[in-house]
Amino acid sequence: MSVGPVRSADRDRFSDPRRDGRRTLDAAKGVLVALRHCSLDEAFIEIVQTAKQYNADPMKLARALVATAENDPITEPNGAIGAAIDRAWGTLLGKARQDVARR
Repeated sequence: MSVGPVRSADRDRFSDPRRDGRRTLDAAKGVLVALRHCSLDEAFIEIVQTAKQYNADPMKLARALVATAENDPITEPNGAIGAAIDRAWGTLLGKARQDVARR
């Protein structure tokens, strides 16, 4: 089955940075829903409150949380954002990694 060429309108839609931001935030909320067993709204509030608590940009924090959950060594956060993630969710992320390793 051939998909055909990608039109420029489609390409623009997929390269829209707002779309990327929404996807990143949705992924970060999903990480917290899985770790905390909370609602999407509660996860969003936790991301925003944690960003405020550590004086961080919520989107950078969300990106870093996803990178950490993915065990992505290239984009795994360091510095202030990495420390914020470690303090806020490090125990939960570590427990999740141990649970996966046991399987």
